[in-house]
Amino acid sequence: MKRILRIQLLGATIIIALMALALSASPVLAGMKEAKAAYEAKDYKTAFKEYLPLAEAGNAEAQYNIGIFFNDGVGVKKNENIALEWLRLAAEGGLVQAQSALGLMYIAKNPARALKWFQIAADQGFAKAQNNLGVMYERGLGVAKDERLAEKWYKKAAIQGNSDAQFNLGGLYLGSGGRIQNVEQAVQWLRKSAKHGNSLAQYNLGLMYFLGRGVSKDQTEAAKWYLKSAGQGNESAQLNLGFLYENGLGVKKSYAEAKKWYKKAAAQGVAEAQYNLGIMYVSGRGVTIDLTKASQWFALAAAQGDKEAQKYLEALKKQSIYNE
Repeated sequence: MKRILRIQLLGATIIIALMALALSASPVLAGMKEAKAAYEAKDYKTAFKEYLPLAEAGNAEAQYNIGIFFNDGVGVKKNENIALEWLRLAAEGGLVQAQSALGLMYIAKNPARALKWFQIAADQGFAKAQNNLGVMYERGLGVAKDERLAEKWYKKAAIQGNSDAQFNLGGLYLGSGGRIQNVEQAVQWLRKSAKHGNSLAQYNLGLMYFLGRGVSKDQTEAAKWYLKSAGQGNESAQLNLGFLYENGLGVKKSYAEAKKWYKKAAAQGVAEAQYNLGIMYVSGRGVTIDLTKASQWFALAAAQGDKEAQKYLEALKKQSIYNE
């Protein structure tokens, strides 16, 4: 009976979160202090009320925050069109956070315009925009693909400590499907990102140790990084950690731990984990043999196209008919 784990690396990530500014880069205006106090107290309606007159008076920071409120539906009814207009005003007023946020708003609607705003913010040294500009070049969004320019912008952000850029730079150096390949550099940047808590980097670093790519093969180190990533909810790490526990690779063998991590991954829809749980219930490894539960897990995996799960499911159905 085979067991399944994932051996593919996870790809580049773009920073998509928009956040209200907590601190002002300019002198505090009347009402700004009250707006920020209300925001920090999670009294978003009051914060919106205090920011609005400042925004209407042309304060870029207030305009940005009003835009975020409309985008997120915080303190006011969600309206992305109005959010876009406020962010545009703040961006045109020179606020770098707004320029980067405007780029995010345009990615799906107008990638070329997104690229323009990321470029403006990136040229001012804003790390999130530099990372996102790198993603645009790597994926060819709104511009011709150019891995060298992607590398340039990832590196600028990575040097500033941006963990997403460090992860993306590591992925670029792995050269999956592209021209750039430097496995040792890939491991270096993945490690930096992983140490900053990036769950995708932690998973990929664990995989590098498991496969022995750019580092000596070390299942204990693989388990260490999988655990950090799995604890943050990464389903691929949860699956692979379950595999390590089931087979005693880099950790003390524990069917209970294997089942725990498989179930976490299975709950996120990972077909391989659902299949592996089915196998555990068929074989009685760490659990009481339960063909009903096995069938349930195989059915979930089969519904996602897992052929091996489908074979087991059909065999269990035949056995049930025969027993009747």
